[in-house]
Amino acid sequence: MPAEVLTLEIPCSTGGLNSMQTIGNFPVEDLRTAENLTYEDDTWRKEGGSAKINTTVITDTPSILGLHDFWPDSSTQKRIAATSDGKIIVFDVDGIHATLTSGLTNNKMTVFVEALGASTTRKLFSFNGADAVKVTSNGVTLSTISNPPTDWASTNQPVAGVSHNGRLWGFGNANYPHTVYYSVLTDHEDFKSSGSGTIRVYPGEGEKLIGGIDFAGRLYLFKYPRGIYYIDDSDTSTSNWLCKKLTSSVGLASPLAIAQTDNDVLFLSAEGLIYSLMSVQEYGEAASVKTSAILPEKIGNYIRENMSMTRIQNTTACYYGYKHEWHLAYSQKGSTYNNRRLVLDLHNIAIPRFRVSTKDICQAMAISRDDDYLYRPMVGDNAGFVRFIDESTRSKDGIAYTGKFETADVALVEKGIRRANLLYVEAVFKPLGDHNLTLDVYRDGTFSETVALNMGATGGILGSFVLGTDKLGGGNVKNTRARIVGDCRRVRFVGYNAGVAQDFSISSLIVGYSVGNERV
Repeated sequence: MPAEVLTLEIPCSTGGLNSMQTIGNFPVEDLRTAENLTYEDDTWRKEGGSAKINTTVITDTPSILGLHDFWPDSSTQKRIAATSDGKIIVFDVDGIHATLTSGLTNNKMTVFVEALGASTTRKLFSFNGADAVKVTSNGVTLSTISNPPTDWASTNQPVAGVSHNGRLWGFGNANYPHTVYYSVLTDHEDFKSSGSGTIRVYPGEGEKLIGGIDFAGRLYLFKYPRGIYYIDDSDTSTSNWLCKKLTSSVGLASPLAIAQTDNDVLFLSAEGLIYSLMSVQEYGEAASVKTSAILPEKIGNYIRENMSMTRIQNTTACYYGYKHEWHLAYSQKGSTYNNRRLVLDLHNIAIPRFRVSTKDICQAMAISRDDDYLYRPMVGDNAGFVRFIDESTRSKDGIAYTGKFETADVALVEKGIRRANLLYVEAVFKPLGDHNLTLDVYRDGTFSETVALNMGATGGILGSFVLGTDKLGGGNVKNTRARIVGDCRRVRFVGYNAGVAQDFSISSLIVGYSVGNERV
């Protein structure tokens, strides 16, 4: 009598990267490796590609240390970049379109802040902590702001700024690192006239003010390494404004390691964990890793083992609203550039999931409108190029990259108390092309064999298509199966493909097996 064929499903619709070291209760749906993947379709899919915005390199191949998509008016787009050789430029497909300024301090991360003046003129300000704050209203000319605070002199310049309640706020200058400065209501460049002022922000706490954000009508200020505060400017008299403390248990890693999502603000702490501002606000001084960090049990080990803490103040974040993803660019240990992106997928808010992208260098990031009127992340590298990511073609500048996942070691019989005979592995997938998904099979932690699953489609042939009966190839869900052999207690799969324009999108892996003996 033939042995009964049993099946075990590894669902690909709810799991994400999980770096927990547990061996007994690792969720079957989670991944040990999630490299260059996307979860947007509730599948494990290879993430979109990258393509150069400027196909001609920016002169002298600098690192891009700040980016902004500036629209002086509704019909004029100016993509602005700050470069490591001390320039602020407008760039386009041909490289530098215009140099707005040069001779700035080299190798300075630059924070760009938009503000709308009383005359409805939109202005873009640049902060880098070393040079005087600059401003442009047209993306053609750039100048130093007209009336900065007396404290902002020589190299004592603010590292960042925020537009809030009709004023420009700046902070982080080295001579007064715990003071926030605000402009007059009618002029974002005037920090000296009546109506402007300063507020001291708990000078006995933290090293310095490093970042801020306007959220839900309130200005939040962050210190490095710890301290989060907000400005109570509800009174009509500025003399009654004051700073209030939210928490002293957590702070911000870098001026740009913060971005607003659909209904929250997420930020990277100086310890390397991602926090929710809404949760910090709820718990206040009781805020902790357990109460306010995002999935620290799943991502904490990965960050400690992989993120360069010596370069944490170079991290930068943005929110990709179209895909509901929060992106953080950071340096892998040993790297001198931001060569990794940690992505938090929030398209299903009940199931937040992490993944890692390795294919791009992201010294700077910003959201920019593309030619199809979609707002996508653009990333600046270390060699004079800016790229759009999430291209539909799975390649980077026409070159292949690897999309890869690694499952848990899944027990075929509960707790692995008996051995099982492997029979097949089957994928439920969306057809995306006539190429293979390669699966390496590991039995009880040891490599066993490699199998290939074709990701192509079959369907009705044009000319013989019968409406209501046939399906056009490529639009349906498919199953494909490969035979696997050997016996084991636990099985693990490493799936990948690495060809130009090769893709995959799988919703389930199904393992067929029969129960074996109880030998050791």
